[in-house]
Formats: sequence, C-alpha cells, structure tokens
Amino acid sequence: MTAAPALSVAGLTLATPDGRPLLEDAAFAIGAGEIVLLTGPSGCGKSTLLRLLAGLGRPGDASAGYATTPGGGAVDLARDPAAARFGAMVFQSLGLFEDLTIAENLAIVADHGDGAAAVAGGPDPARAVAHALLDGLPPDGSPRQLSGGQQQRVAIARTVLADRPVLLFDEPNAGLDVAAGRELAGLIARVARELGRGVLIVAHHLEPFLPYAGQVLFMDPAGRALERLPPERAVIEARLLAAAAARRATAGTASDDPPAPAATATAAPAGAATADARRVRRRWFGRYLRSTLWSLALCPAALAYMGLAAVLVGFVTTWFTVQTMPYRAVLSPLILNDVLAGLGALHYRVLVPLLTGILLASRAGAIVAADMGHRVHAAQILAMRNLGVPDRLYLRGAVTATVVAAALAYALVLFGLAALTSERTFALLLDPGGGSARWWGHFFGQLVDAEHWIPRGTGWLLLKMTLSGAVIAGASLRAGLAPKTTGLDINDGISTAVTTALGGVLVIHALVALVEFGL
Repeated sequence: MTAAPALSVAGLTLATPDGRPLLEDAAFAIGAGEIVLLTGPSGCGKSTLLRLLAGLGRPGDASAGYATTPGGGAVDLARDPAAARFGAMVFQSLGLFEDLTIAENLAIVADHGDGAAAVAGGPDPARAVAHALLDGLPPDGSPRQLSGGQQQRVAIARTVLADRPVLLFDEPNAGLDVAAGRELAGLIARVARELGRGVLIVAHHLEPFLPYAGQVLFMDPAGRALERLPPERAVIEARLLAAAAARRATAGTASDDPPAPAATATAAPAGAATADARRVRRRWFGRYLRSTLWSLALCPAALAYMGLAAVLVGFVTTWFTVQTMPYRAVLSPLILNDVLAGLGALHYRVLVPLLTGILLASRAGAIVAADMGHRVHAAQILAMRNLGVPDRLYLRGAVTATVVAAALAYALVLFGLAALTSERTFALLLDPGGGSARWWGHFFGQLVDAEHWIPRGTGWLLLKMTLSGAVIAGASLRAGLAPKTTGLDINDGISTAVTTALGGVLVIHALVALVEFGL
C-alpha cells in the first residue's frame, strides 16, 4: 500500500497583488521524506507559493485551491490562507531571533509547537536531529556570533522542532560557496530522510540539490502551470532560458514576488489555549518583557539620560526662579514661600511629566522603531508567525507594557530627583542659612496637606503618562513594523516614530492641561 503524501495541493490558482495570474488549476504532492525543487523565472510566483504553504499568504494570493495532509482535513487556500500552516520555513535571511541565545531559538519553537502535524517519527526523533545539527555550537551563544553555515544549521534545527509535515527553504544556498552549498544539500537530505519530512526548496542554483531531488517543478509563467522536469541540470537550464526568452518577447520581465507585509501576515490560531499553553506564554512573555525593560528603561544609559534631565530641571527652575525675582531683597520674605509651593506644583503636575514624555518618546521611539525595523527586514517577524510564536504578545505586548510602565514610574522617580536637586540648590546656593527647613516646609504646600496625603493632580498625572506611554508605544511599533525593503526604510521608520511620538506627547499634555487647569 502506497503511503499518503506529506502534503497534497489541488486546483491551485495564484495571482499577484495587482491581479496578474501566476498559476491556474495547478496540482502537486510532496511525499514523506521527498525533496522537491521549485524553480522558474523571477516573478513567476515561487515566493507566493512558498508563503502560502507557510501560513503567511495574503488575502488574494490564491483565488482557488485546497491542500491536505495525512490525518487532516482539506484547507481552503483562498478563503483561509492563515490556516495553511503546513510548512516550517527557513527564510533566505534565516530569520533567527538575534535577541535569544541559540538554545532559546530552539526552545521557543519547541514550546509553541501545536502538535498539529502528523509526522513520521514524532517529536523525540525531531529533537535528536535538531540537537545533532547544533553539535559543536555554543548553546548559550548568540546567533550573531556564528558563521553563515552555522546559522543555517540553527535555522534548520529550529524548523525541525516546529512539528510540520513539510520543510520549506527559500534560496537556502544563496551566498554560499560551492562546497558549502553541497554540504547544505546533504544536510537537508539527511533531515528529510531521518524524519520523513517532505521538503520544498525554492532556488535558482539547483545543482547541489539535484542528486537528492525526487521532483523538479517548473513554474511556467506563460502557460500558468507547473511542469515536471527531470532532475537534470541541462534540461532545467534550457527550460529557464526558453522561459526568459519568451518573456522578453512579450510583456517584459517582472520583479520577484515582494515579501509579505509585516502588518498583514498573520498566523492561524492553534485553538483554545490550554493551561500549559498559558504557562508557556507567561514564561516567554516574561523573557521578552525583561529584555525590553532593560533596554528601554533600566540600563545605565537610560537611567543616566533620564536622571540628568531631572537634575537639570530641578536646578535650573529653582535657581533662575529665585534669582530673577523682581525686587528680590524686598519681596523674598513675603512671597518666597508661595514661590516654593508654586515650584513644587509646577514640577509635579507640568514640567516633570512633560519632560518624561518628551525624553521617553525620543529614546524609546528610536530604539523600538530600529529594533522592530530590523526584525522585519531580517524576516524575524515572519519567522515567528510561521513557527507559531505569538509576536503580537511577545513584541508588541512587551513594548507597550514597558513604555507605559516606564512613563508612569519615571514621572514619579524623576519628580523625586528634581525635587531633591531643587532642595539642594535652594539650601546650598540660595539660602544657606536655613533654606533646607524652609524648602521642606513649603515646596509641597500646594500638593499635600493634612487632609490630602496623595498629591493633588495625581489622577491627571497618571492619565497623561498612561496616554503618553500608549502613544509612544503605538507610534514606534507602527513605524517599526511597517514593511522594510532596504536599510534606508529602517532609518525612515526611526524618524517617523520619533516625530510622531513627540507630537503625540505634546498634544496629549496640552489637551489634558486645558481640562486640568480649566483654561
């Protein structure tokens, strides 16, 4: 009895975002342990097909088609492309999570496996193969410290743990020399053989993979069909040349399929969350939250940056307010107490909250936009979605929680630091004879008294800082997660994030002040 293929696709019709047809009523199957090569001229839809099988398809990519796996029902690729999570994908840029260690890159994927794919050998052989692929690599090291070939091994090991019936490779040998390309081909063949996973490889340079190929599929842009070719280099090259000549003779060439926009590609839900799934999410959310807290709020650079600003505000406002009082010698005994009380209220309710919002928008906006922009450009976001890792919770959730909490905490801490600086300035420079007692007796006069131990205006402060934090997080995430084609797009995202966040903070504080002070 012939074993059922790992993945079967039938009636597939693909089109570009502008409606240009790519395939019509195509069908193919990938056997368990079989390596299938997918080739064709640029712009013929190879990347679109690969994204579709990875669960990263965009609405409209497929206008018809169904896919099935052993033990699973048919998935309508046109109506529910996000449910087509048949393949774990190794992106051309690899998409390794650079903020995690090598071991954590594997652990996060293994923890989020939903067990939906019925693959030969089960999870234990997959772990054994994954660990074998990492032999000799430091588990606690960063992927950035590895060579290109070593990073390939980590990416393949990670996809093996995703527990999908098919492994997808997008130009895996791009940038590798001949020897490294052949070594990679042998490695992929070994994984397919030992785990019984189907493999679909999109590549322009097919020669290293030909000895292991069970099928070669050629996407014919003229006939809008999938042709089966023999795994022979001469035949494949002749077909590619013929297709290129045909395209030059007609409408000209088109660019290859653009990557899926980060804001629209979504992963399919795995079902109702179990207690174990919630525990896993809490664990990894904590991991991302700690990292985000450190980089945005708690690292020495952030503390020095914010603290120095508070010290300057405390010194400058106190020194120049008192020093520039008209008729200081005459009026000081009469109004200085009220001036100190006004300074305290101004610090707490206006200056420090606004300063906190501006500084946080500048620093956090730039850091978040740069970080997210790099993740988008390096396909890390798409890799998370393809592998079932909830990027919205771990990235957007951690950033939003951190920025809002930092806005609230910094506003209170910086007020304390500004107040302490004000006291030292007044006591040591402006009224050395007894200024400390006078300052303490009046600086908080408009904020607290015997009946109000919570400073007046605290509710407004919390409102301003919560809204400011939300706007900063939203602006920086939106700019950072927008599609990125080049490094210049990342720079544009940083500029957009900072200016938008700053503008939002200024508007929020202005509007709240109008209501708060009845202007």
